[in-house]
Amino acid sequence: MKEEMKQMEADLKESNTREQVLQEENKVLTKANKDLAIQINNCKDVMIKLGQAIGNRVDSKLLEKKFKEERQLIEKDLKERITENQFHQQEMKALMLDFEIVENELRSYKQKVIKVQNILGREQSEKKKLEDRLETRVAELEVVKAVSLSMQDSMQERINSLESQLDRCKKERFY
Repeated sequence: MKEEMKQMEADLKESNTREQVLQEENKVLTKANKDLAIQINNCKDVMIKLGQAIGNRVDSKLLEKKFKEERQLIEKDLKERITENQFHQQEMKALMLDFEIVENELRSYKQKVIKVQNILGREQSEKKKLEDRLETRVAELEVVKAVSLSMQDSMQERINSLESQLDRCKKERFY
């Protein structure tokens, strides 16, 4: 029973450690997502500025070509970041599932601990009842012993009395 409790405590500590690791990974992924959102907004700002720059330039064909190249690079970068973000989201989902599994295991261990505590409580209650019964039985035996000793003393007095009567009778008979 104690070994099972120790194993449960070790499993509980391991679950808590896994939960902390999952929380740290979750924080890192959340920060990466925020950084990605900021970079996406920066890319949008760059695209807007490029659009404004095209309107201000005389050589629109060169600017248009640069804009297209820049736009393609930005779109490529955006696609990569979206893919990366999706990957991070999938990782987050997997981590959340792992976290739920750990939570369920933790609940299970807590329920086992409660069951063991209940069993120990019942055993302690049963032990207390047995100790009370033993004390009662010892007290009863003490009373029986006292009565027995009292009866033994009475019987001894009676025997002594009868012996002395017998001795008197013998003396009277012989005299």
